[in-house]
Amino acid sequence: MSLLHLVHPDVRTLDSYSAPHGHPPIKLDANESPWPLPEPARRALEARLGAIDLHRYPDPSLTDLRGALALRLGGDPEQYVVGSGSDEIIALLATALRAPRNQRLKPVVSFPSPTFVMFGITSRVHGWDVCEVALDNDWHIPLDEWRRQVKAQPPNVVYLASPNNPTGNAFSEATVRAIIETSSDALVVLDGAYGAFTGSGLDHLFDS
Repeated sequence: MSLLHLVHPDVRTLDSYSAPHGHPPIKLDANESPWPLPEPARRALEARLGAIDLHRYPDPSLTDLRGALALRLGGDPEQYVVGSGSDEIIALLATALRAPRNQRLKPVVSFPSPTFVMFGITSRVHGWDVCEVALDNDWHIPLDEWRRQVKAQPPNVVYLASPNNPTGNAFSEATVRAIIETSSDALVVLDGAYGAFTGSGLDHLFDS
């Protein structure tokens, strides 16, 4: 018996996500380290894992971890949301922030394109309209076109990965500020998964 008739049309139109096969020494697309975990760190992890009550569910609020993040990075523990990778965080946002705006039938998510594929895939699976603004030939965001699109389709969420995956370039602080200013009533998500490669991040914008 086929269950295809139960699958939502937004999902049926999607291509399945697949990662490249093989084992190249460096996988920047997955942001994986080419080196194994150092042995002292491996032993420490094994010792810590052995002391955990694995027959019990962990704290779902991750209170200790959020407290440690607040101590190290600043802010209040309640400001931190922790997930099993960015995919889970994206799914949480798509689930929680989906109230349609301006009498639209669906919420809208905006991001430059190309970028991290899960921004679009996860949003479409959750029934969002996706507004993609194509990067120019130099991989920059055309701000005039961005403003036009955002005005026409006010987003609930804006995703901005810098450095961007897969283009590899970082967007200037002026560009990021312009995106934030034109999307002041949306949640702007700055994806800094590759921030270690630039030597400077945009974390200070959270306090501005």
